[in-house]
Amino acid sequence: MNEKLKSRILRVGTNMETAYEAISGLKDVLPKELGGNSKAVAELTEENEQRFLQQYGSSDFTTQILADESKRPASAQNLLKEYKEYNPKVMGASGTFVRLQDDDI
Repeated sequence: MNEKLKSRILRVGTNMETAYEAISGLKDVLPKELGGNSKAVAELTEENEQRFLQQYGSSDFTTQILADESKRPASAQNLLKEYKEYNPKVMGASGTFVRLQDDDI
């Protein structure tokens, strides 16, 4: 390891006071389990889970993602046509979309 990288590594062992002196504000952001003044890891995990569910759990956001097929080049519209044994209906019909209900999955 080169000297530049070695100088960036802080070894503290069990004495966190060395780290608190070297990095200002560290104690304020570390969780209680690591000797800091911030919230406990379980509490932080719960808050992050709630934020995630608030953002993504209320609706199926993937239904809002659409591709603008009018911009797809003609050369890329049916790439599997070269394979004679390929059944083109395996990938579904072009432009046909079926919304599945939760109990259909």
